[in-house]
Amino acid sequence: MTPPDVSWTPEAESDLEEIAYYIAVKEHRPLVAEQIVRGIHEACFKYATSPSVGELEPRLGVDCRRFTFKRWVIIYKQWGKASPCCA
Repeated sequence: MTPPDVSWTPEAESDLEEIAYYIAVKEHRPLVAEQIVRGIHEACFKYATSPSVGELEPRLGVDCRRFTFKRWVIIYKQWGKASPCCA
C-alpha cells in the first residue's frame, strides 16, 4: 500500500519547529523533542489514511477536522489525495 500524501502548511511547519525547539532547548530534552515530532508525523500519516476519523471542527472551515496528540491539537483538511496537517 502506498503511504498517504501529507503536506504541511508553512504555519504548521513553523509551529512544529517551535514545539521541537522549546522541548529540546528550553526544557533540555532533545530526545523527547525528537519523539514528539516523530509521533506527530506518524499520527498525521495515520489520519491521512482515514481522514474522516478526526472530529469535525466547523469553526475553522468546511471539512476541517482535528485530533489530539498528547497535549497538542492537530487541525487538518483533506484536499484531493493530499491531507495537509497543521500543528
